[in-house]
Amino acid sequence: MPEAHLAATVSVASTSLQVTQGIGYLVGSAMLAFGATMLAPLIAASLLLVSAVVYAGLAVPGGTASTRVLAGLRLVASHLRVRLVLILVAIHTTVSALPETLAAAVTSGAWLPLVLAANNLGGAVGMAAAVRRRSLTRPSGQVTTIALGAAALAVGVAAHSPGVFVLVNVAAGLSLGWVVGGHLVVLHLVPKGRAATAGGLIAAIALAVEGVAAAAWGRLAETAGVNAAYLAGGTLVLALLALTLPLARRAAASSDRPDEVIDLSARLAGHVATS
Repeated sequence: MPEAHLAATVSVASTSLQVTQGIGYLVGSAMLAFGATMLAPLIAASLLLVSAVVYAGLAVPGGTASTRVLAGLRLVASHLRVRLVLILVAIHTTVSALPETLAAAVTSGAWLPLVLAANNLGGAVGMAAAVRRRSLTRPSGQVTTIALGAAALAVGVAAHSPGVFVLVNVAAGLSLGWVVGGHLVVLHLVPKGRAATAGGLIAAIALAVEGVAAAAWGRLAETAGVNAAYLAGGTLVLALLALTLPLARRAAASSDRPDEVIDLSARLAGHVATS
């Protein structure tokens, strides 16, 4: 694929995922709210089975799972900026599922669908806008964007109504736009044909961190309250980001320039808009 189209393609794919997840939360929770307690899980299970069949038919690179993991580790370790992306993904996914995990503790009424979907809908907006934000491929832009999302979560300590939690979740979701920039860094720096190996490792780590963190936030909300969990989530991310600042400065000073990719796409988008 020409590099001039790469950022737009990644942005569209990422935005579509967020929109689909948001719609799923809206529809599923609405069905449960209106008493369709059996139909909603049945639809969800059916979609998962269809997805499993589709993924089963995809070509899988040769080698055992352990060799693919090792290959992914070597690819990630070979580039400073890709290592930074991996670390930032791990940090961000500690709270990426927090809004959905705590939604039922925020409200069980008519606001539940919006509270559930708000994070994804904010993410869709952030990812759609990312195609024109060259800074999101730079370490400083990535760290700043995640920090703004974490600060938004921390504001949840003062939220006392479902409507305010919706706004907090949307604001936090906007920070997901940095993922587009991180994806472009991996695609630009990892040798062609091997980006899936590095990307698969990063995705696997993200899923593992997200799952463990979601359980922890649920437990914290039970013992200390939802507001405390929001504050803890935002504070944790900000503290972890502070620890990455030396690495981010080194990465910014490196000779790699993946930000050129998103710049090409932005210029192309501007040309198309004016033609």
